[in-house]
Amino acid sequence: MKKTALTIITIALGSLGAVYFLPSEPAAQKDIRATSQHDTSVDNTSPKAFLDYSLSTLGEKPLQTITQDVVSEERALGELQLDEQLFALYLRYKQALADLDIEITGSDITSLETLHQAILDLQREYFSAQQIDLIFGEENQLRALALEKARLSEQGYSAEEQKQLWRDHLALQPEYVQESDANRRLMSELAQGEDAQTTYLKRVELVGEAGAQRLEVLDQNRAEFDRVFQHYLVQRSAILDDLGLSDEQKHKQITMLRETSFDAKQWRRIEALERIADGG
Repeated sequence: MKKTALTIITIALGSLGAVYFLPSEPAAQKDIRATSQHDTSVDNTSPKAFLDYSLSTLGEKPLQTITQDVVSEERALGELQLDEQLFALYLRYKQALADLDIEITGSDITSLETLHQAILDLQREYFSAQQIDLIFGEENQLRALALEKARLSEQGYSAEEQKQLWRDHLALQPEYVQESDANRRLMSELAQGEDAQTTYLKRVELVGEAGAQRLEVLDQNRAEFDRVFQHYLVQRSAILDDLGLSDEQKHKQITMLRETSFDAKQWRRIEALERIADGG
């Protein structure tokens, strides 16, 4: 996870000085989405959501373009005064976050608390108290809630008692926490177990809510592809092992199976995966 978009940030940081002093584009409405985002809306639900939505296009768009796009949209970010200096600072924070070397071992509450505190300390190193509240306030609160959920699970309560205590705890939170879409998504992740919870929290911190959701969709798509492909390999093996078929018949049947199991744009990929499965 740390070696994907954040690796690109590391490379791009070397040229950030050239970006920093570029004149800002006039604040005009324009489509800042990358090609892969054309089926989405720009995420302006919070300053951090917008920053991470923009950063998720690294690799498709150069850092200079992303910087200009971000600054041109500053009026959408409410009280936060976003300029190239703050965006450069945010990039450096994201890189420092990726470099945090804290071992997370499943549901180890101590490790999760250490990670939470390390993130808070890192935020204070880069940002003012007001900036932290505006950029990270909600996600810090959600992470604290996740820790509370983990603590409840380690205190020997029954499943029903845990649910009731969790509902009681949420009832004491501010209304925006109880009603936020981000919290509902987090609750869904928590219900899936500690491993999914930890993965989701790490992703939210690295690429934001929108990025974490996109990665989750990618995970689901990969899992579905793997399931279909493994089933395809079983059927293909049955054809190859059929002694009653000639080589030409086997070739035709496998081609038909491939074309009925996958989209045309996937056929070359499937053929390559077949060669790998066959040992070369």
